[in-house]
Amino acid sequence: MAAVSSPVTQRTFQEIRDMNLDRSENWQQLEVSLLSLLCSVAPQLKPESCQVVRDLIENREYGVALEWLTDAALAQGIRLSDSQLIEVDRMAKLMKLDLNR
Repeated sequence: MAAVSSPVTQRTFQEIRDMNLDRSENWQQLEVSLLSLLCSVAPQLKPESCQVVRDLIENREYGVALEWLTDAALAQGIRLSDSQLIEVDRMAKLMKLDLNR
């Protein structure tokens, strides 16, 4: 018995594959952006905080990593630069996070 293939089924499979590719690209961009932000703040952060954020990024816990990084910076009295704040805001919007608790 031959498999039935319709234009709707093919389109749906294509859309799912494209969504997965977009999601994968977003994850890669988030990972690169988070690591870059972490590197720019790392000299001021406690080593333990850096390690926690690295572990979260490694485990694809990007939202938690961003929250942890911003909370650690705040707790340690680190003032983020304007460009760092813009990047934090961009990533938060991409992940639909509200960091204004």
